[in-house]
Amino acid sequence: APSGEMFAQDIRVEAMKFMAKNKIVEGLPAFIEYAKTQNGWGQRTREILPLLKEYGPAAREILPQLKALQAAWKAEELARNQTKETRSSAAEEVIKAIEESK
Repeated sequence: APSGEMFAQDIRVEAMKFMAKNKIVEGLPAFIEYAKTQNGWGQRTREILPLLKEYGPAAREILPQLKALQAAWKAEELARNQTKETRSSAAEEVIKAIEESK
């Protein structure tokens, strides 16, 4: 039988959507922590990363952590010969958008 743990991610993702929509900057560290703890669940990570664009320049404070995650994901993906729909490419796109935001 399914457990509550199996569906716990949905509420976390919805909370991040809410924080991004309302530009709640106190939520920015939660995005990084969530991305760090996904352990191979790249789909969820690729789902939440674009939400960071909604923060605009306010998200610059987490760029160092995001860049570190992107580099780690890239190395992991290269080791696995993974090239399609990767976490690192999603992070790269978000990093660029944040850096260019005004």
